[in-house]
Amino acid sequence: MKNIIYIIISFVLLSVSSCSNKNKSSEEESTSPVGNTQSNQVSLTAPQVTNAGIQTAVPKLDTLSETVDANGMIQIQPNSKASINAPFESFIEKIYYLEGQRVKRGQILVSLKHPTFIQMQQEYQQAVSQLTFLQQELERQKTLSAANVSAQKQYQQTKADFGNMRSQSNSLAEKLKMIGINPQSVTDGPIQPIVYLRAPFAGVVAEVTAYKGQSVLPQQPILEVLNIKETYLELNVFEQHINKIVPAQTMTFTVSSFENSPKYEAKITSVGSSLDLTSRTITVIAQFNHQPKLIPGLYVEAQIRTDPRDFYTIPEEALIMGGDSTFIFIESPEPQSTKTVNEKIYDKTPVDVLRISQRKAAIKMNKDVTKNSIIVIRGANYLKSEMTKGEGDD
Repeated sequence: MKNIIYIIISFVLLSVSSCSNKNKSSEEESTSPVGNTQSNQVSLTAPQVTNAGIQTAVPKLDTLSETVDANGMIQIQPNSKASINAPFESFIEKIYYLEGQRVKRGQILVSLKHPTFIQMQQEYQQAVSQLTFLQQELERQKTLSAANVSAQKQYQQTKADFGNMRSQSNSLAEKLKMIGINPQSVTDGPIQPIVYLRAPFAGVVAEVTAYKGQSVLPQQPILEVLNIKETYLELNVFEQHINKIVPAQTMTFTVSSFENSPKYEAKITSVGSSLDLTSRTITVIAQFNHQPKLIPGLYVEAQIRTDPRDFYTIPEEALIMGGDSTFIFIESPEPQSTKTVNEKIYDKTPVDVLRISQRKAAIKMNKDVTKNSIIVIRGANYLKSEMTKGEGDD
């Protein structure tokens, strides 16, 4: 009897133990991480892929360049900047334009007056008159000399006087041209008391530094005219990058003082051949398409594109930095039968980055990363967080 009771109790204990182990196993299965198939994979359902904004693409063959940073300033061509000065000491009668106003070629900018201008015209009229008399006298002496009526010496003296007066007349004519007066108008008409300074080319008035009635000297600028369409970049490149810079290279640049400055395009036209021993830089000149806001004097920061090469590229945002390594997520090519319905698996894959430029990353092809790999180009950080979450749960 005792043996029968013992057997029954043993059977009951074994049954309870078996049920307990089965329930424990079931609990462990239900609490295992969902979304991680292996330690280097993340699985998402179709709704999760949509909500996370996951986008994929194969690597794209593209040309990437290294970039060399440079800074400098927008300058104006030497022949596109004119200083308007009085040709001789004079008084300002009127200034016709203010700083920032546009002018056309030949428009009057400043009017001047001074007794010197009147005196120069008077002297020119006298010189022309005297030259006419000497020319007639020279012809008369030439005729008399040929008839032996007059001495040869008198003819030679008249010829010398005519030459001297002609030289004086030409000199005064050139001086009148310098102050903007046509010599022919002085010969045929009245003396002009006002001298006008005109715009040498179309442009913008800048730096008006004088005023009405002021006495000015030739070396004292009254105003400047700038042709701001003829601007260029003057950049400073450090000596360690000199060997990378050649004409025809392209660049982007931004204006330091512009808030959220757009990127402008430019092309190198010349590279300096002398090194500034203080800053250890060379001068690089670049041209860009005219932009009204890009005025002379603005500081710029430029990125010069050098050493262009063809690479397979992906967007820079597809890269995930993990310690000393970089990796990407590649959509698993496993057959659908091995996955849950509408589930996608993404493999965390190390990648060698060859170059980063223009928000693109050049990557090295190998057995794991090929030109046909379907790479996550948007949403990689979401997959990283899902993977980190799963590792934390473990």
